[in-house]
This record gives sequence, C-alpha cells and structure tokens, in this order.
Amino acid sequence: MTRSKWLILCLLFGCTIQTSASELIATVKAYNQAELSGDVPLGTEVAFYNTSESKGQLTAGSVATMTFANLPLCTITKITFYVKSNSKSGAGSLKVTLGGAPIVEVLACDFADWPGTGGYSTSYVPVSFTESWFTNKGSNMVCQIEATVNSLGWDKVVVTYSEIMPDPRTVTLQWFDADGGIQSSSLSEKSSGSGIVLPDCSVPKVVSSDEWTFVGWTTEQHYGKYTSEPNAFKAGEKFYPSDNQTLYALYSYSPDVTDIVQTTNFVSGEYAMIMHAGDEYFMAQGAVNKKQLLTVPCEVFINNDDIYQLSEAYVPVYCRYQLDFTTDSVQVKNLASGEIIGHYSTYLSDKNAKWAWHEAKNHSLELSYDSKTTASGTSARVLWLTIAESSPCFTIEELKLGSDYEFMLLFDVSDVPTTQPQTRWTSCPFECEQAVENIVKQQHNVRKIFRNGILYIEINNVGYDMLGNKIN
Repeated sequence: MTRSKWLILCLLFGCTIQTSASELIATVKAYNQAELSGDVPLGTEVAFYNTSESKGQLTAGSVATMTFANLPLCTITKITFYVKSNSKSGAGSLKVTLGGAPIVEVLACDFADWPGTGGYSTSYVPVSFTESWFTNKGSNMVCQIEATVNSLGWDKVVVTYSEIMPDPRTVTLQWFDADGGIQSSSLSEKSSGSGIVLPDCSVPKVVSSDEWTFVGWTTEQHYGKYTSEPNAFKAGEKFYPSDNQTLYALYSYSPDVTDIVQTTNFVSGEYAMIMHAGDEYFMAQGAVNKKQLLTVPCEVFINNDDIYQLSEAYVPVYCRYQLDFTTDSVQVKNLASGEIIGHYSTYLSDKNAKWAWHEAKNHSLELSYDSKTTASGTSARVLWLTIAESSPCFTIEELKLGSDYEFMLLFDVSDVPTTQPQTRWTSCPFECEQAVENIVKQQHNVRKIFRNGILYIEINNVGYDMLGNKIN
C-alpha cells in the first residue's frame, strides 16, 4: 500500500496521526543519575543506577539500569545505546522492556559481537535497534546492561519517537430526572486536548426521601451518602478528559436548621440553660457532680428580634434539662441522667428540692431558695455561674435580690437535633446502585492502536484488524 493510500485510509477511519520524529536523549551523569535532553515530552522522567557505583563503567558482575518513566502516547522507531569496551576485552548482555514486555535483547557475548560495534572499542559507539514499538500514555521503558567480563562503559541512550495525537475525547454525562430515571448526554472535544466546558445539570434538583441539589460532576460514582464532600468539577469549569469517560452528577442535601432562640415564656418544657461570665457564655451539662454543675462554652448573639440566639444548630442530649413550672416553683432534671438538679443547705444537690423562680433582666430566669428579708433588703441563695480554676461551673451563691442581674437564659430545644445536622453528598439519591451498575457494564471499551505501522481496533481488550478479523 502506498503512503498516500495509507493516509486516506487513516482519514476515512478517523484514526490518530503521528507527528514528525523526535529524539529523546538520556545521558549518564553519575552512578545514580541520568539527565534528559533533546525533545523531552511533558512529564517524562529518567532514573539510572549502576551497581558498580562508578558512573557508566561496568565491571564483571555489575548491572546498570536506565528507566524512562511516563512516556507519551507514541511510536518508538529506534533505540540507540552509546557504549564502549576495553581495547581487547569486555562482554555482557543488553535488554529493553516496554511496559514490562521485552522488545530488545542481546544475549551475553563479547562486545565485539554486539550488533553494529564492528569489534572492541575504547570510544563510545552506537548500538542501534530499529522497529516500531507502540506505547500507551504513561508507559515505562527499562534499558539494562549487565557486564560479564571487564569492562563496559555506558554513556547515553537516544530514543527516536513520533508522538501520536489522540482523537478528540468524548465525555458522557449521567444524571437523574425528577422521577429517578437515568439520563445521559455526550460532549466531545473540538480538537484533541482542547477540553470540554462542563454544563449545568438540566435537572438541578431531585426529590427522593430528601431534596437533593446538583453541585457538580465526578469521575467516580458515589453510591453511599457521604458527610465529606467528594472531589467534583463545577458547571462552567473546563474538564480535560484523559480518555473517553463518564462523569456522574453529584448531589448534596443539607437538613433544615432550626434557629435556637431564647424563650420568653416560662412554661414546662425541654431547655438548654446558659449563663454568661463577662463576654463568654457557658451551657450547663450533666448532673450535679461534687456540688457543682459543669458547663461547656457556647456562642450566643442577639438577633434581629433583640433576643438571645444560639449560634449552634444542635444541643447534645447531656445539655438538656426538663423544667416543670408551677406558679411559684420549678423542678429541674437532667434528661440524660434523669437526675434532679436541686439544692441542700448551701450547695447544689441531686435531692428533690424545687426552686423559687422569677423573671429577671433580659427575660432571664432567677432560680433561688432560702429567701430572707431584712431592713437592708431581700437576699437568697441562687444558682450562679462561678469562675472556677478549671472552668466556669454552676454553684450556689448568696446574693441580694432586686439588683440588676442577668441570670439563667433558657432555650427551648424540644425540636432541636442532638447532633450537628450534616450536609451529605451522593451520586445516587434514589438508592439505585444496581440499575446504574448495569448500565455501566453495557459500555464497551473501544480504542484504536498502531502496531508496526498497522491500524487495529481493540474492543474490550480484544484486537481486530480493519476487516474485522480477530488478532492475537
């Protein structure tokens, strides 16, 4: 077949075209180092190691290995070693593997018998091997010389290659319609490597048990409901496919968050109890422990209605208290432990003792007992936030009542979650793992390959020639 007819056949079948020949040179710089020069493809690297630890000099029994890593999609047409020997001796073997498969081998023999040497030489001479070897993108090529008789020297390797421009890639986008049906469409690059601008999803919201919102496209399908956001490409971003591939819609769901605001009506219910020390706020937690009620720090602010509001969206169960109000008394019980928050003598206790209560400054709740009135006024023992050495805690303090104190702030938590509401992400909001897997399994892995200058089609790792005949 003439070259012009071969080019016409390539165009008819839309096959990839090879660029002009280039030379990649790897020169030995030290016993454990080589350097690339010439036409170096982006991302290609080289490594070298000589067991004799003497740059490129190999004595009997030593092995030197040069590895080309991350080669481009290309056809290698020539590999040339520059080697030398002693004036009258030197022997060894040479081999090259590409992607783990042997492509060149010289069995152990005198250097004078290596192809192209013409005899022993104390100057570097080219030892060349010519063929057409096809590489996959990212392939590794390993060159190795082993000396069997003193001595051999290795200076460099020159690789002659032609890069192959791949066909424009096609990306299949897969998403769900509002009823849970699987939808898909395809986008192709205008030219190889130009990338694809990803669109928005045509159905941005779907409703299964929750309402899920489209957030981007992912290369992997995430069947589970994850609380950490997977990597995703956003609509409007440019995506550069490495092959024909499928991208899957990624959805997120954020639970509705209930504002936790201060109660101004003192009725029986489930509450968080909070008090401040300076500009810091602390929430009561647990039951009475060693005559104290421990606290955890929290964030509180004044909202647009001029009442206090918690910054958190949840309150743990151990920070919840049942307050049962009557006209002039209230009983307090920790819900997690079921124990009473009461008083005895001058300290906090788990005894079933009720508190007198009054509304104080900023709708706060004054909890007191042992009220006493004298000529100087009324005092009582009150539940108070004390600054302790370790952390603030609630204890009993005796205070003069009627002063401008802000006491306990109550927050109704009866409809508030006990754990942090978490956003979740998934590719499958309709619980349809099996259906999606079946569709993916029906796709065919098809690619075009060159081998020794001949075009073949590979389908699901089985090769065929252009007439449809299966090849080995």
